[in-house]
Amino acid sequence: MPRPTPLFVLGTARSGTAWLANMLSSHPDVLGLAAAEHNGVLESHLLDHTRFALAGEWTPGAFYDRYAAEDCARLAGVPREEFCAEAPGRADAVAFFGVLMDLAARRAGARFWLEKTPRHAIYGDLLSRRFPTALFIIIERRFVDTVQSQLAAFPNPQAGWVRQRIEKVARYGSDSRALRRLARCVPARVATTTYEALARDTEGEMTRLLRFLALPERPLASRYPRRSSFGPDGASRPRLSLGERALLQTARALCALLPLSLMVRLRERRDRRGAGTFPKFRLLVPT
Repeated sequence: MPRPTPLFVLGTARSGTAWLANMLSSHPDVLGLAAAEHNGVLESHLLDHTRFALAGEWTPGAFYDRYAAEDCARLAGVPREEFCAEAPGRADAVAFFGVLMDLAARRAGARFWLEKTPRHAIYGDLLSRRFPTALFIIIERRFVDTVQSQLAAFPNPQAGWVRQRIEKVARYGSDSRALRRLARCVPARVATTTYEALARDTEGEMTRLLRFLALPERPLASRYPRRSSFGPDGASRPRLSLGERALLQTARALCALLPLSLMVRLRERRDRRGAGTFPKFRLLVPT
């Protein structure tokens, strides 16, 4: 088989990345490592966690033995001997992850392997360099809806009311700017959609994305439920006060004044400091 093509679904948290990735991975030519424990396609956290937790270069055997505890490796199902035979003599975690996913896709007879981690949105340019044949599908969602969903899904008890909102706005702003930059730098490798368009015309949007990937068109449906912070169709979503809306819009305007390079460095430093443990995910129930 030809070498599989990496496919990255990128978007900030609560923008619809899981829903989109689960639908795409239902196509027989797309491998997405999925499990019920992860509500579908798992998040590898390759760039925001693994590359820091497993820093430096490794031999194939040493990397495989260390990475084997991660759910991603367990779902890939690639034997150690097969991995070591295919991998370079020494490489870093990013390169070895690509080898692992290539082999998993070949074993599944898939033309693409799919990865989605919302925290990768800020690292789109790094992904494009490290995976030069990769394609990207970017999904965006309305600003206020996304921030509300993030606040409901990922509250920070240690932060005050104002700080929590500023943190979510800063993440939304930096992710959006990084994704727009990726689309400008490698336009032929990027397709974009929105949560709203996907909800309004799911079949039409998925057909358009399959054409971008040059894949046979077929109905796609996720085997896993859509995760909503507010129930069906936004039920029980709290109304924002005028003061809260003003705070969100003011924080968004101020974040737009900061250099994107500075925001990337700050988030990368935080990710590096937070990568003290490995594996990131060990949720799979033993069979």
